[in-house]
Amino acid sequence: MSISVLLLLVAAHSSCTGTATSANNVPKIVASAGETVLLPCSTTASDDVPAVEWSKEGLPPDIAFLYRDGCETFEMKNPVFRYRTNLIRDELHHGNLSMVMSNVQRNDSGKYQCAIVRNPKTVIARVELFVGAVSEPKLSVVPDVGGGLTLQCEARCWFPEPTIRFLDAQGNEISAEDPKRDKESLGCFTVKRRVTLQTATNRVTCRVHQPEVNQTRDSEIYISDECMKSSTRIIATAVVTTIMVHTVICVFTLLFLVQRGYLSVGRQKSSLEKDEIKRLTKELNDLKSRQSPAQQSSQSSNNPRSSPGTSECGIPPPPKSPYQSKPLKPASSANGSHPKSGTLPQTKDSKPVALRQNPARSPQMRRSSYGGSSAVSITNDAVSFTPLDSKKSLFPVQLVCL
Repeated sequence: MSISVLLLLVAAHSSCTGTATSANNVPKIVASAGETVLLPCSTTASDDVPAVEWSKEGLPPDIAFLYRDGCETFEMKNPVFRYRTNLIRDELHHGNLSMVMSNVQRNDSGKYQCAIVRNPKTVIARVELFVGAVSEPKLSVVPDVGGGLTLQCEARCWFPEPTIRFLDAQGNEISAEDPKRDKESLGCFTVKRRVTLQTATNRVTCRVHQPEVNQTRDSEIYISDECMKSSTRIIATAVVTTIMVHTVICVFTLLFLVQRGYLSVGRQKSSLEKDEIKRLTKELNDLKSRQSPAQQSSQSSNNPRSSPGTSECGIPPPPKSPYQSKPLKPASSANGSHPKSGTLPQTKDSKPVALRQNPARSPQMRRSSYGGSSAVSITNDAVSFTPLDSKKSLFPVQLVCL
């Protein structure tokens, strides 16, 4: 900043009238590091140029500039101000005692006072200097892993910490990443911020602003249409690729879960089914083995060779007598009487013959013969053969069906 502009700032902030300035009304000079500032101080015009002393509070030695007997005195000056402070020699006769400080730094911030060295020393003006760190921002294109056009704006060594915004060609703010801050050894801040362009624009502006020092710096970059089209294609390709990769991962994960989970359940089910089939087969074989003797006896009893006209249980012929080799035939007479008992021999030990068979579930049936010499009775449990004339019968026969 030029000295003339600083003079305008000083005029706006304060005016020195040759009297001590109130401590509560100290003007503040804001400057950026590296600039040249003017600390104002003036008194009434006089041909006799007094001794002028500029000092800084809290700095030993506190002398920033000492003018005495028409020249500068270096012995008492603090080395940090060497070759950086001076007075406007041509203005001293007009009462302008302002001090010029060049290449101001962050540690130059503080309160200064202007005094006339007489007996006693008279303080004419007090002023506060605030030095902020400001630099030109750097806007550049950086590679991005995800594709697209990514810009980075870097504000190096700012104090206090500034804000960074990105603006498109129409002046609208572009959404960007959160800024990253680093504090330098000099006490200033370096701030970086990135933005990935999602919409087409041919110009991007990086604006760095620090409200405390009222400093704003802009940096612009122009983007060709071909670059934006390529960037858009890259972004679309990256999005499609990401979706496809996630889809493939999901499919393989699902197949893995199915193979590791559902197939094991199927094997367990198959094993259980085989065990159940073996158990049922064994039980069936046991039942068959238990039923085999009963079925054989049932088949032999249910399928006897019987003559036509016999009952279901079957009536075997009467046992042969030891005294007769031919079958007996009932004798017939003209009067229909039964043969005499003397024609058939009879032993004392003759007993009814009983044949036990499986019971036949058939209704009770009786058969009688009035013209013959015998009667047959068939029931559910037995078959009986009884001659009509028990006195003349050879022996009674009873068949029992089990």
